[in-house]
Amino acid sequence: MTRRKGASPEDRLIWLSEACRWMKLHWEEAMPSSRLSAEALQDAVFSSLPTEGELREALNQLARSRPIGEVALILPNNVETAIVRPLFWSILGRNNTRVKLPSRGSGVSQLVLTALRETNPALASSISSWRFNRKDDSTLLDFVRDVDAVHVLGRDETVEAVQSLGSRARV
Repeated sequence: MTRRKGASPEDRLIWLSEACRWMKLHWEEAMPSSRLSAEALQDAVFSSLPTEGELREALNQLARSRPIGEVALILPNNVETAIVRPLFWSILGRNNTRVKLPSRGSGVSQLVLTALRETNPALASSISSWRFNRKDDSTLLDFVRDVDAVHVLGRDETVEAVQSLGSRARV
């Protein structure tokens, strides 16, 4: 994975804003792998996307911080929109990000990743997506190997499983 060091803060902000617009136009593409009704999915997508003002505020806050580096993001199965802000904030923080997709209800997650790739493939190269069973410890170990931080959004058992791997990453 390549960190896009040449991307300015404004480039990242524009990219995320364009991805949000793309998702609003293409939200129905998430239907086949979503557990939500069409009405609920549309509402979830539209209400979870940050405004340009929120993106700018996050960018201003994160601009004062050093990048973490390589970040692994583990999403919960029960909240389809859980990917949006953690991934966007990781991007604004200039991090490479690995995303473990939920095993069920990954419609919004896939939509977000597709939007990012469609709107700026070069910058999207800093993101990778993984899909594996939550009980697959071997792949989980590969997923967190050589990362600097793991953000777990989910059950206590998931946090404990990641911590038990002995990774050098902050959880």
